[in-house]
Amino acid sequence: MTNTLASDVGSCLARSDAPASVILVRLIVGGVSLSEGIQKFLYPDALGVGRFVKIGIAARSVMARAQGDLLDVFADRLRHAIDHVPA
Repeated sequence: MTNTLASDVGSCLARSDAPASVILVRLIVGGVSLSEGIQKFLYPDALGVGRFVKIGIAARSVMARAQGDLLDVFADRLRHAIDHVPA
């Protein structure tokens, strides 16, 4: 039996004891993160490496990668914190 991401998310939301406001905040944070990721992919000059070029940071591609890695770490920490808050 295989689990898909959609079924995992659906079952998590269905069995959550959290108030509706908490679930709404989780969905909003996830939507904003998804939107930002798509925009960085579609407009790399404006939101990706290009913004480092505009402000004159050396090693732009390395810094952009480091920023992306830090965002991933902080997003994982936030997700972990949200998942382990008692309802």
